Amino acid sequence: MSNLVNHLAIIPDHRRGQGMKYDLGSILLFSIMAVLSGATSYRKIERYIHTHRKRLNELCNINWKRAPAHNSIRYALQGLDAKDVEKSFREHSLELHEDSSVYGSISMDGKVLRGSFDHFEDRKAAQVVSALASQTNLVLGAYLDYR
Repeated sequence: MSNLVNHLAIIPDHRRGQGMKYDLGSILLFSIMAVLSGATSYRKIERYIHTHRKRLNELCNINWKRAPAHNSIRYALQGLDAKDVEKSFREHSLELHEDSSVYGSISMDGKVLRGSFDHFEDRKAAQVVSALASQTNLVLGAYLDYR
């Protein structure tokens, strides 16, 4: 986790000095965690941080007294340069890849099938999720969901 935090911390922050009460790297990490936990809005990200603030403080060795407001989260995230974020994730991914040669790894891939959403029948999109053993190119499992 600390490697990811280090990579997120080097993403340039576009906010002015007085708008940096909460560091960008932590906002990014906590937002990622919130989205992975089901958050679908800035308010839900704020709620996630509020609910888990004490554990998140311990995880990142910070001392936030409260969660940032959803407006602060939105401003911090919307002003990011996509190229800087992509570069950070690629560097982190490269480190993970180098470390995985010792342990092996499993890669997950998901796709939404083009044209699978039927507006007339109000059917959700069909999704395919695959798990691959990255060292051997072996497909461990595939799942197709037509909900």
